[in-house]
Amino acid sequence: MKKAYAASSISSPLHTEESFRLKQVGEHAVPLAQIGRAILKGESIDLKHLPTKLVLDAPQLPETMTRIFPMGSFWAIAPDVAEVFSRFNLGTSHVWPLDCSDLGDYSFFGLYIGEGKSSWRPERSTAKRPGFNGKLLIDALSLKLGEGSVVLGPEALEGADLWVEQSHSTALAFFSEDLAEALMDLSIADELPLFECSVESDHGV
Repeated sequence: MKKAYAASSISSPLHTEESFRLKQVGEHAVPLAQIGRAILKGESIDLKHLPTKLVLDAPQLPETMTRIFPMGSFWAIAPDVAEVFSRFNLGTSHVWPLDCSDLGDYSFFGLYIGEGKSSWRPERSTAKRPGFNGKLLIDALSLKLGEGSVVLGPEALEGADLWVEQSHSTALAFFSEDLAEALMDLSIADELPLFECSVESDHGV
């Protein structure tokens, strides 16, 4: 059976991302909240409005610096992680360099996750919970605790290697098996745990 992987798009097990924030610089900056609302609605955004700077929002840098800061649709990722993403089909997602002048010798890239798919199969998944108006949502916590499964249809194998199941989860990002394996080669398990998902064919195989 084919596989895909999911990871939290809003936090990592390391607490340090709470000390950092993305900032927009320039006269054409659009508030991140406005861009976030557009993303949730599935609307395209102009890449010139992406955040441009990673800012330390704490008295000092942490002793251990993680390489991945999930921040919803925008992530900050270290150069070695960015290089891996750049080798894959990102669809409407995008990787770009950030101004990290506040961070000493550290450098980071931005990762915008903009590609959406609709491949989740709730009838075959056990990691699910009710949403508004009877709509089912992927239960990210159940998946992360190993108490539920997420099954995707063959649409997950088409197109981009990085995406969100836009209508069913705002807390997970999904990765193709090849992209996930390339990331795992960087030994990122502590920084970005990846949770296995099944991908079925139309015949359930």
